[in-house]
Amino acid sequence: ESHESVEDSMRGEYVGIGATVSVSGDCYAVNDLIPGGPAEKGGLHVGDVFRKIDGVDVETFEDVNQLAAFVRGEEGTDVTLVMFRPSLNEELTIKLTRAHITNVSVRSRMLENDIGYIQISEFSENVSKNFENAVKELYLDGAKAFIFDLRNNGGGYAYECVAMLDLLLPPAEVASIKGRE
Repeated sequence: ESHESVEDSMRGEYVGIGATVSVSGDCYAVNDLIPGGPAEKGGLHVGDVFRKIDGVDVETFEDVNQLAAFVRGEEGTDVTLVMFRPSLNEELTIKLTRAHITNVSVRSRMLENDIGYIQISEFSENVSKNFENAVKELYLDGAKAFIFDLRNNGGGYAYECVAMLDLLLPPAEVASIKGRE
């Protein structure tokens, strides 16, 4: 079930709340919000710390994948989260309705001084195509330099990362595997 949940998110589509979670010490915290997703609409903030999911204490989860699998479910069903918001130093109960999420793993915009900014949150399926489109669009908008923001990138498929590098680098061997069958 945990493996299936990871595979779903790597395909870039899943049913959930539209939040990515990271482990910070012994806490699970919201790392990013999918624009327009239930988490963002329902008032979840980056930095909020999970305490309970549908009454189950998050300390019982073995890892972040188990937490993610527990948050996900059938489209249209509700999940109740008890969250700690450090900025307010208080606990909040938030009820969200799960929805079909299309992960926006590439976000881009123009900054001052003709700088194109591209944030890549994970190397999920089709991210290289989205990256290529973002680079081309920013270039056509006048970008003379780029910032590629990989902060909080959860990793993903190596072949997607290599395809992104193919757009930026001259032909060369980027990565190889030796010693495996």
